[in-house]
Amino acid sequence: MKDVPPPPETDSHPTIDGQTVVEVIYSPRHEVRGIITVDSTGTYQVRTEYWNVRHWEDERVAFWNQGLLGTRTDTLDNARVLCRERLAETHPPKEYPSDELPSAVRKLIDELLPALVHSDHPGLAALREQLPGLKVKRVESTLFGLFADFGVDEGAPRATPLNFAGGDAEIRLAGVVHPAGCTLFVRNGRLATLDVYTKGNEPWPDNPVVESIDCVVPICPAR
Repeated sequence: MKDVPPPPETDSHPTIDGQTVVEVIYSPRHEVRGIITVDSTGTYQVRTEYWNVRHWEDERVAFWNQGLLGTRTDTLDNARVLCRERLAETHPPKEYPSDELPSAVRKLIDELLPALVHSDHPGLAALREQLPGLKVKRVESTLFGLFADFGVDEGAPRATPLNFAGGDAEIRLAGVVHPAGCTLFVRNGRLATLDVYTKGNEPWPDNPVVESIDCVVPICPAR
């Protein structure tokens, strides 16, 4: 029986450094919340958060994750209007099973992953040997990027050290001003997760189109 994650936590009041929380507005299913704050100058700010249960199965943690940030206005009434607009724009993560991956996401993974383990560092040889049998177990698309989780053949060699993370690239996406970046995670000696994310508070496009992948920095095991 699948372990069901906990429902969104709505009892605790959020706190924001340097701000006074004036009001919290929840989406109908309580999976997204908008937070209205005011600072010492009387400026109101709106931010959103979504309930993140991505790590529940493995780590038993669920938490409110930052969504959109930075909308400012001068009155509470305006802040409430903006807050409801931002709630509509903030979506909980969408999960794709391996057999339903958008073609653009599959292409991104296929091009980026080999480049991130292409290096003369001896610690990456085992990761390259894992690539032929590697499977994408699932992809989770979030407001600011995606997480791709991998499965590796049991008989494949393991990297040492067993746990490390790193790597980066400049990923140009159609309609996104700043290049996206990435981080590759190795867990228990195996390729585990690829995190691709936008920068500059730009939302991840619903249908990402990769224009180019440049300046790849391979992952480097800790010394």
